[in-house]
Amino acid sequence: MIKLKWNGMAILSIQLCANVWRHALDNRTHSHTGYNLFLDGAVDGAGAKFSVAISEKQQQGGGFRVGDEIKGSAWTKKYPECEYADYYRAGALKRISEPGMAEHAGGPPWIMPPDLHIYNWGRTTVRTPPVNLLFISYH
Repeated sequence: MIKLKWNGMAILSIQLCANVWRHALDNRTHSHTGYNLFLDGAVDGAGAKFSVAISEKQQQGGGFRVGDEIKGSAWTKKYPECEYADYYRAGALKRISEPGMAEHAGGPPWIMPPDLHIYNWGRTTVRTPPVNLLFISYH
């Protein structure tokens, strides 16, 4: 595993990151582990489209939205055959800029993804409506 610095020229999409497994016939269980940010930017100076896994706390603290320009560091995959995002263990996250509403008139709604507890609507005592699991991409 190698630690790399990256710069996202724009967040293209934010997606829930969940682990799903089956431990008995038709008995599925899952856990929500955070979010994947899909970025158009640069990794160690080379232009690329890539994804970075972040935790729920990082998303809550940063309030990242589609269109934001962010930077940080992350590690390469430890288990490439079973990990979805390109980079993990993100750190030093910082928003460089965010788009104004006027810049994206007519585009998708510029929202932050809901907290992970919203996705557990079927397993809690408080009933909340299901939420679309895949968020907005404007490209």
